[in-house]
Amino acid sequence: MKMKLILALSAAVALGFAACGGDDKDDDKPTVTDAGITVTDGGITVTDAGHETSDASHETTDASVADASEPTDAAVITDASEEDASIVDQDATEPPAGEVKLVISQIYLGGTSAESESYDHTYVEIFNAGAAEVNLKGYALLYANKKGEQGTITRLSDYDACANDGCKIGAGHYFLMQIKTTHSGEGISSLSFDVDLGGAPNIGQSGTFAIVDGGETLDALNDCAAVKSAAIDMVGLGSDNTCSEHPATGITAQDGNRGTKVYMRKGAGCTDTDNDSADFEVANPEPRNLSSDANVCD
Repeated sequence: MKMKLILALSAAVALGFAACGGDDKDDDKPTVTDAGITVTDGGITVTDAGHETSDASHETTDASVADASEPTDAAVITDASEEDASIVDQDATEPPAGEVKLVISQIYLGGTSAESESYDHTYVEIFNAGAAEVNLKGYALLYANKKGEQGTITRLSDYDACANDGCKIGAGHYFLMQIKTTHSGEGISSLSFDVDLGGAPNIGQSGTFAIVDGGETLDALNDCAAVKSAAIDMVGLGSDNTCSEHPATGITAQDGNRGTKVYMRKGAGCTDTDNDSADFEVANPEPRNLSSDANVCD
């Protein structure tokens, strides 16, 4: 390539001197050679695979950055930018994480005798009122007294059902936690639970339930203010409860029918005004689990 260009330039220079020394008008006409040389009265132009030189500037300009057969820096940059674009596109296709909106949707505390029981275990039901699936492996159930003190934390990751990622709850679905054995006998139903907490926590007829991050410790949740701050959702039971969502009044007690009734969140779990007394009602038990029909909130 370089040798060819040198020969072309040499020929161009020779032709240029010849053109400048002639008086004949015909010398003003362009002359094109096999080497791609054009000679005019205004200057000499040599073209060869994109190389150009001018008599006026006496400089050679390489119009093409590199030979077409060789990769160029520009090509590498272009490839890199395409790869970057591909990465961005992959990220863009990932659905954005939805807001975690887990609520306690049902609480069954059991009765005082076999004759007053509907189910053989107490239970707490969680509902996913949000728009995205949630893995409950990273969460815990907190139970404290009616003042939000003397609490216990039951981490779902401590149970095989959740430790193996089996506790994923989709939008509009329910999750049933079987807790404490009540009574057994004729007419008492067993639960189709999602996880058996084996009697923990040891719940009473009043107190405060909360869903908290599984990384929380009891040392950090030693009073009601700390519980409220950490809770994703909380429910206060009993009219004398002083640790519940605003206002600080728990759900009215079930009185004598507590073994056959439950605390049920209205709207099949979707009602959540942060007022326990308004959000819950006393109703017949209806334990729902991951297999139950979904109820996606508006």
